[in-house]
Amino acid sequence: MNTASPESTAASAPTPPRMGIVRRTFALFGITGWRGSPDMIVGGIFLLVHITLVLVGALITPYPYTEFHMSDTLKPPSLQYWFGTDHYGRDVFSRVVYGAHGTLLLSAAATALGVGLGVAIGMTVGYKGGRLDEIVMRIMDGLLSFPSLLLAMLIMSSLGPSKINVVIAIMIVFVPRSTRVLRSVTLGLKNLEFVEAAKVRGESTFYVITRELLPNAAGPIVVEVAIRLSFAILLSTSLGFIGIGVQPPEPDWGLMVSEGRQFLQTAPWLMFFPALAISTAVIGANLFGDGVGTRLAYRGGRSDL
Repeated sequence: MNTASPESTAASAPTPPRMGIVRRTFALFGITGWRGSPDMIVGGIFLLVHITLVLVGALITPYPYTEFHMSDTLKPPSLQYWFGTDHYGRDVFSRVVYGAHGTLLLSAAATALGVGLGVAIGMTVGYKGGRLDEIVMRIMDGLLSFPSLLLAMLIMSSLGPSKINVVIAIMIVFVPRSTRVLRSVTLGLKNLEFVEAAKVRGESTFYVITRELLPNAAGPIVVEVAIRLSFAILLSTSLGFIGIGVQPPEPDWGLMVSEGRQFLQTAPWLMFFPALAISTAVIGANLFGDGVGTRLAYRGGRSDL
């Protein structure tokens, strides 16, 4: 009777497939089955295109975004000017690409700060509860009573137009919304066994929040970041559109749409290309967030990483 040794059995067992870097990254946040999510793939492609423009935009733009070509004003798209020129003869393609730096970087910074503060505040008050929870959430309810754009406009009117103030305004708009989401997540986690075990061991509040609650809230945080990023792009471009966001001569997608309105009949490309950039960035962030949310909702017992 032939008996295989444990060593030979282990050697003959099939080796599990290695995860690629992308799948491993998603797995860190508990997101499985991402290859079956068309929303996530399409949204990721849109976002990747915009991120690429931010990183290498200076290398592919044919002209400085402030360079005037007064003999070539309002030229339609051509081989020389890919997206045409504006009423000052400035290359629209260069301005759209450089506008990605301002719009996307400001939106990303505001999202990171707003969601980060919301996570810290929401998880703290959700875990501690009591009077602290009541006081903080009443303040957040007061901020939530204002429409997002109106609150951002009020803050910008008080602080004045500048890039830093755009980040501050959007951050303040996002903090109460992210706080409410993460407070709800924390309330669903705080009474589970692993949290109770940490309390029995005498762990500090900081330890419980950062080492027990935060890792288990990573999935909702990823979804929250993706959703807030799309809103941040809309808010920053809306502030630019009404003239209290990024100021000329800095290129801003919302400001470019606003300036192109008066030439809609004669030079529609002045509005079309920055509007296209806004749309693809917002749709990309939304699709990516929806895809992540779908995978988190249905990951259940799946383990196909």
